[in-house]
Amino acid sequence: MHLIIAEKNIVAERIAAFLSGPGKVQAKRDGNVVQYFVNDCVVMGLRGHVVEVDFVEGYKNWRSEEHPPRSLISAGIEKKPTEKKLVSMMQREARKASRVTIATDFDTEGELIGKEAFELIRAVNKTVPIDRARFSAITKDEILASIRDAQSLDMNLAAAGESRQVIDLVWGASITRFLTIAAHRGAEGILSVGRVQSPTLSMIVDREKEIEAFVPEKYWMLSLTAQKGRDVIEARHIHGRFTDRAEAEAAYNATKAPLTVTDITTGHKTDKAPTPLDTTALIVGAGRLGISAASAMSRAEELYMRGFISYPRTDNTTYPKSLNISEQLQLFAGGIFKKEVAFVKENLRPAPTRGRKETTDHPPIYPTGLATPEDIPDTVTWKLYEFVVRRFFATLCRDSEWETMKVNLAASAEPYTVTGGRLLVPGWRGVYPYSKAEENILPVFAKGETLTLTGKDMAEKETNPPARYTQSRLIQRMEELGLGTKSTR
Repeated sequence: MHLIIAEKNIVAERIAAFLSGPGKVQAKRDGNVVQYFVNDCVVMGLRGHVVEVDFVEGYKNWRSEEHPPRSLISAGIEKKPTEKKLVSMMQREARKASRVTIATDFDTEGELIGKEAFELIRAVNKTVPIDRARFSAITKDEILASIRDAQSLDMNLAAAGESRQVIDLVWGASITRFLTIAAHRGAEGILSVGRVQSPTLSMIVDREKEIEAFVPEKYWMLSLTAQKGRDVIEARHIHGRFTDRAEAEAAYNATKAPLTVTDITTGHKTDKAPTPLDTTALIVGAGRLGISAASAMSRAEELYMRGFISYPRTDNTTYPKSLNISEQLQLFAGGIFKKEVAFVKENLRPAPTRGRKETTDHPPIYPTGLATPEDIPDTVTWKLYEFVVRRFFATLCRDSEWETMKVNLAASAEPYTVTGGRLLVPGWRGVYPYSKAEENILPVFAKGETLTLTGKDMAEKETNPPARYTQSRLIQRMEELGLGTKSTR
């Protein structure tokens, strides 16, 4: 019998369906544990970690004189099962198995969960072959190939995850206890400290100090309005910000008719298509859609487990050569995105865009299955899914092309300027509405012509304080500093 162990039940159910075909899976439930029987295979899902690390007996009393917070640094650590019924059923099947395949997520955390399952199986069956299926998308072809080509568990990678787990426990428990006791807090007022919490809090505090210390500075901006036929032109003073009020007033008073076109410059600008999505870009994009980082990752995990997108925890921003772009586009050709697919095919670039990072564990985040709003009735999750789909399409499209125009004007002796842009080739912007660039189409000007000056303005403004961190920007900053938020669940 072949025992296959997934990280969660929903993945186990999908793996069983891929192995059998529709309607051929026999599911058996014992309490809240489900096993799926397919021919000679038993597939079951864990609930993430089924064991946890904790200190050995004697360290639970926070105010123990024998074991003060400092003693936790060198305290003994042991593993304790957290899902006893699930572990019992897994071990029962492992005793009868002729092969065991670990099919947990393909990352450090998944490798550690696989190692935990490995150790629990070895405790009851010393000889059964245990291998590891690695996949980045829960699609039939990838799942079946990963089981067929299963390899060994990466014990070094699992050990890295285990080390971080121990550090999180020791660091968090010892300092949390120390600060809570030092501040004379009770159970209701624990001061929680963690490996990622600590530097994150420091960043937030530093930013708050910058905001508190900020002293706004006044400045003045000059602008004018002019009439050219039926078109209203708005121009700004070439000087930009005036930090001296008297200087601004002098320029304002000197702004008089005649208003003359002194120079016209036209140009061309290429608006490059975005790069493939990594986790940070997904979170930032979701934030702009009004979805918090935690909610975005939770919903992305759900989409991944349902087979709609690839694994959402990745640093990669370069599609692998093995990704068949034509096949991926064909998935969407007859569905709700058929117009977009037709547009992409008409505007296909020679090769997809590439980001700065290229890794071999997971590809960038891309759609792996066609869904409809009926498949994903939750509107927020659908919004995130559509964002992933459209970002994928955008990375396949040619760059956008703009015609630019800059017109310099003289209001008596004062110089003003107005700029405009016309979208010549929509390119990726034809399928990606999340990054807007408005056209400002100017009329035709001739050097030396005179316009009608219809108004002028001197606006008093203040410099803005540093912005507080949004959740998405904070996570992006943490990634830039190497704080490893993708591995922290």
